[in-house]
Amino acid sequence: MKKILFVTAALVSLASTALAGNVNQDVPVTATVDTSCVFEGAAVPLTFHYAAATGITNPMGGYTGVLHCNFGGIGAVGATDHPAIITVSKPDVLNREDGSSAILKVNLQVDDYEAYAGDPGTQYYGSDSHQYVVSATAPTDQWTVPNANYLGTVTVNVDF
Repeated sequence: MKKILFVTAALVSLASTALAGNVNQDVPVTATVDTSCVFEGAAVPLTFHYAAATGITNPMGGYTGVLHCNFGGIGAVGATDHPAIITVSKPDVLNREDGSSAILKVNLQVDDYEAYAGDPGTQYYGSDSHQYVVSATAPTDQWTVPNANYLGTVTVNVDF
């Protein structure tokens, strides 16, 4: 019985001795925040009517979803002093929907508007938020353009 008590006391002594030391090591953590952008919502097509005598009438739609980038990420279209570079490509003519050679000459304009990012606690609160609106003008007197639907695409590109 004395041996069991001695062995038990020795084990307790060894266990308490093992718990008496402590070591630690710091692990440095570095985070690099990269620019991130996303379009919220779908683009709304620009539609209008054209008459050779009067030009464009009844324009409707013509805007992107809201572009959100992390704070400080968006500059003006074509600016290179921000992490997200916005470029726009647009046609000078709209092509006839049936693929024939007929074209409608247009001038498409893309304007950049600061958009509402949301209230505190919402998903995009604090982001740089912009929306891009497409408008069109067209010269009158395009009498050789046949009646039909004409199509084109404006692309707002975000490199980040």
